[in-house]
Amino acid sequence: MKCKNCGANYMLRELKCPYCGTENAIGRIWHAQRTEAELEYERRRIAEGRKINPYVTTRALSRIIILQILVLIVLSIVSYAFEEWTYRSSYDTLSGMKTEKLRETVRSLYEAKDYRQMEEMAPELYRRSEYKDKEARLYAAVARAVGSYDDFLVTKMRLENMSKEEMNEDKYLLRSAIYDAYDCQHSTYYYYDEPIPSELEEILDKNRENARIWLCRMCGDKEMVDDMLASDYLLEEGWDAIEKAIRINNGWAQVLHSERVEDAG
Repeated sequence: MKCKNCGANYMLRELKCPYCGTENAIGRIWHAQRTEAELEYERRRIAEGRKINPYVTTRALSRIIILQILVLIVLSIVSYAFEEWTYRSSYDTLSGMKTEKLRETVRSLYEAKDYRQMEEMAPELYRRSEYKDKEARLYAAVARAVGSYDDFLVTKMRLENMSKEEMNEDKYLLRSAIYDAYDCQHSTYYYYDEPIPSELEEILDKNRENARIWLCRMCGDKEMVDDMLASDYLLEEGWDAIEKAIRINNGWAQVLHSERVEDAG
């Protein structure tokens, strides 16, 4: 535009003439309108920013889920690595231990009646003795008997924590519990066929009786249980018969390994 004072030409949006300084009314109006428009835009931008953007929320949740999955994977890897390291360290320590040192350690644990600590060491000593050493056979028999009872207790606890619906679908855990209860009766004979020392026999007898009582309670037929426990081998037909009796006694569905059959009464 042309300045009314000095006649110079300049941009319409200038607030003043750049040559003589005369104020430009049109420029002031344009700046005022532009400022108001910018303020309105800023107000709207702030207001929109306060609202939750679904896209941003979804993206944030996705990142959180991915992060949780990554944390679980890392924790699983660390847990597995720690267990593997612990096992290998234990195995390396055991395999690197001299036979006489191993014998002294197992003997000390046996005399202290710390039988559970013998579970890995005793079989190793038995193996090194080439299955001929009477003392090593005794320790291995004791470790096997205590380990078998512990296995039974773990399986029994898992079984008792299952709902009826879960038992109606189970094909393996009940059979494992039956086998573990049976194994409590016969576990020592695998290593040792001579009389067990009396003070130890009392402990093993108590374990066997606990397993027997549990089977009788579950089955409801003491004669069937005693016949099964008296046999030297757990035959398939005996196994199936006592499993069926237990399922009927507890109102669980009759389940075969391959398919599901009729419901118990």
